[in-house]
Amino acid sequence: MTAIILSPKRTIFISAIAVSLCLHTNAANSGDTAVIPPLIAPKTFYNGILAETHDGELADVFGCCSSTSTAAVPSSKEEECTTTTNNNGNQPKFSRVPIGKMPQFTTQQSLQALQSSIKAWNGGSGTWPQTSLSQRIEAVHNLLNELGKVRSDIVEVLMWEIGKNRNDAEAEFDRTVQFIRQLLEYIQTSSEFGDKDNSSSKKTVLYTSRSAVGVVLCLGPYNYPLNETYAVLIPALLMGNVVLLKIPTVGGLAHLLTLEAFRKCFPEGVVNFIR
Repeated sequence: MTAIILSPKRTIFISAIAVSLCLHTNAANSGDTAVIPPLIAPKTFYNGILAETHDGELADVFGCCSSTSTAAVPSSKEEECTTTTNNNGNQPKFSRVPIGKMPQFTTQQSLQALQSSIKAWNGGSGTWPQTSLSQRIEAVHNLLNELGKVRSDIVEVLMWEIGKNRNDAEAEFDRTVQFIRQLLEYIQTSSEFGDKDNSSSKKTVLYTSRSAVGVVLCLGPYNYPLNETYAVLIPALLMGNVVLLKIPTVGGLAHLLTLEAFRKCFPEGVVNFIR
């Protein structure tokens, strides 16, 4: 089981056990070759503004380890994790490595993001709630195209931050895309989302319409930070709701790689990220 620890200095890291398991699998597949960890810059996206800097506290995010040599000794026992003996008869040393920084929102910043969502909703009269279903479907199609451009980066971050192997990380991204495509197909082909109800009689024609419910808060888990979050996020958006997405404490770096895609595809305030 992965243990998550939040230190007094707001440093997030994965336990040595999870790191050791992750590294043993990936290092064995790479033949003891040192791998270069990702380094994700802190970003924020709320109120329609994608900011490359954050006016507030930043939490260091540590992921799986990096191997240098058997002679390399970590600065403290807490940072050390070892794997089984390699082909050379040596036991390589590993240490946790920083893979990014995560912005930490203040109460005021979180409320600003909420107000942006409320403004975009505008009592149901906002731009997105009033957008036609076909236009919302097109926006989600565009989002899929943009996310596809950062697939490899997202997969890499999932591996380093939460200890997934490559197959599992790729599967999470691909299953998420598959779910969204199937959802879009269902909405476009099902009579449930048509204007005319099939139960209409010869004398009475029944027309139905659906309306959004408001601002939806999405909370993603650490073990499937992309898939489980989008299972709530995308249906809510397609139905015209405005979304406030709370980035998970662990597994959140992958979401920072999606901010530009959401900025391009949705009107201001429709999707806000808080942390």
